[in-house]
Amino acid sequence: MKTVLNWLLIMFAIMFWVFRLVVTFLYSMKIEFMFEPIDMNIEVILLFVTILTIILIAKRKLLGGILYFLTYGRILWLWHIFISC
Repeated sequence: MKTVLNWLLIMFAIMFWVFRLVVTFLYSMKIEFMFEPIDMNIEVILLFVTILTIILIAKRKLLGGILYFLTYGRILWLWHIFISC
């Protein structure tokens, strides 16, 4: 952790992870919430992958940032398109 920007980036990623965790938990308990996961199995896998990527980002590994972008940026978007068709 070298700069304040790294701390802010990791805090934002953790807050987003906690939000996704809450959404997944509420969906599994059948409690209505304004957001729903696209697929429960994919969501649980993404939660575990995100933990690993946050650790890699904290260690300042480029692979962590790339994986984080791919998991939330591309996989969810592609999965949503796949479900829509």
